[in-house]
Amino acid sequence: MASLDVSSLLGMLSGDGVSALGKSADAKKSQVSSVLDSALPLLLTGMKNNASTKAGASSLNKALKDHAKNDTSDIGSFLQNVDLSDGGKILTHILGDSKESEAASIAEKSGISSDQVMTILSAVAPLLLSKLGSSKAEDEEEDDDGAGLGDLLGSLLSGSEPTAKKKRSKKKKSTASALGGLLGGLLGGSSDEKEEEGSLDLGGLASLAMNVFGDSEALEDDKPKKKSSTKKTSTKKASTKKSSTKTSSSKSSTKSSTTKSGKKVVRVGK
Repeated sequence: MASLDVSSLLGMLSGDGVSALGKSADAKKSQVSSVLDSALPLLLTGMKNNASTKAGASSLNKALKDHAKNDTSDIGSFLQNVDLSDGGKILTHILGDSKESEAASIAEKSGISSDQVMTILSAVAPLLLSKLGSSKAEDEEEDDDGAGLGDLLGSLLSGSEPTAKKKRSKKKKSTASALGGLLGGLLGGSSDEKEEEGSLDLGGLASLAMNVFGDSEALEDDKPKKKSSTKKTSTKKASTKKSSTKTSSSKSSTKSSTTKSGKKVVRVGK
């Protein structure tokens, strides 16, 4: 849905639009502006209420399609040549039996007659349908799931985005965030650390690569160290063995003998 709400509609009608309506209704610009301030929310609310039923929504959709192709590029020219009888019928469909009483209420606030108010509303109603119809058609072209009619009218009154479009936008963002979180998890750390609007942390990727290659090098370095340590241990054992053998040899070479004089002599073999 294009950015269209009560404020933007009033903006479109300012200037040439208000002047054209003033001439048609023989009213001052300030009076016309006062009528529009009350009338536009009233008409949009009436259309939203009608769209709440299946029959009402079908009828309103048809009216929007019928008016969607009207040329509204020149608001002043459109209002000067608008079909007021068509506008009167539109008002009857939108407001029903309350049309006269609503016109009287607006007239009292604006300081003009009910007939003048009806002239202004009858000119504005076709313009409103034309703008809404073209905007709805554009939105449906952009997205096959286009927002519901009631949702669209509600968004116009509140000045917010249609709910259906909000959900689509939220879903896209959620998908991007999920992807960012997944990649962040693969790179190490929590998704909160790696995720920022679904972006990929390239620094984390580089860190991962360094960790992988760094660990491989560490493993390679450990291999010769282990062999060297084993060799030293074996050498030490061999040395101990030799020492033990030498000691045993010395012990076995030691002999006792007794001389002729009866003295005991101890000889140590070399």
